Amino acid sequence: MNACTGNLVRFHEELTAGGAALSYPALTAFCRKQGIRQTPIVAAGQYCFEPGEELQHEIRFAYPFRTSPHEVQLAGKKRKVQTASGVLCYSRMLFFQCYPTFQRFDCKVFLTEALRYFSGATTRVRIDNTHVVVLRGTGRAMIPVPEMAAFGERFGFRFVAHPIGNANRSARVERPFWFIENNFLAGRTFSSWEDLNRQAREWCDKVNSTYKKHIRAVPRELFAVERLRLKPLPCWIPEVYRLHPRMGCGRLCRAPQQPLLGFGVLDRTPRGGARDQGQDRDSTRCPQPGHPHPHC
Repeated sequence: MNACTGNLVRFHEELTAGGAALSYPALTAFCRKQGIRQTPIVAAGQYCFEPGEELQHEIRFAYPFRTSPHEVQLAGKKRKVQTASGVLCYSRMLFFQCYPTFQRFDCKVFLTEALRYFSGATTRVRIDNTHVVVLRGTGRAMIPVPEMAAFGERFGFRFVAHPIGNANRSARVERPFWFIENNFLAGRTFSSWEDLNRQAREWCDKVNSTYKKHIRAVPRELFAVERLRLKPLPCWIPEVYRLHPRMGCGRLCRAPQQPLLGFGVLDRTPRGGARDQGQDRDSTRCPQPGHPHPHC
């Protein structure tokens, strides 16, 4: 190796000239495994979390400016999806769901489902300065929109953001996206959004009960400790909804913004006594698409 000045190509040529039956990929793999000519990876830092201290939330948008949007086979068609993920920083418990869009309504739907999955809330939820939550400011100076701040108060947590460019601060939730794309979405097909998110939940149950080499533990076992430190959920959790101004009666209960996910109209409230004016409440519960609302 010294005679070849560390050049693996020349070293491989010398080995084969000497009668060694060794391919070049096998040689490079051996060198990587033994740490030969490999620069040691230096950790940028380390963050330690107490049980129940922080939940990291991230969304992988399916927009053209993102480098790796997630694509799924949904109802026989390939679709780009928004993958929302949440990770408990102490136990590394993972929960994720997929959506066709991701606005404040969807964010509240996801966080409500995540907190129900974890059976409690952490002291803070860390985000990546997303406009879905942020009113103004970044990092420690971030101020959430009042709607999201009130949502956090309902469960007893507050939103905080990491400094721009400091992706390591949200590494707990960034890392699983590659894992989700290559171990869950790859090779799977789904009949509907409900089927997709049902399988996602079942997959989370499976991976959360699997030994993780990088933490040398099983997340579910660490969660047994962390769960005792989580803030209990309210006795009654109001259903997430959003209001849409409406003119005319309309007969279909399905909201046009969500044609496939199943987020539909929960109620139609007349205003001012006029039957043809009111508000549509778009919520997580929806009758069958095309089914007339009982109030119509």
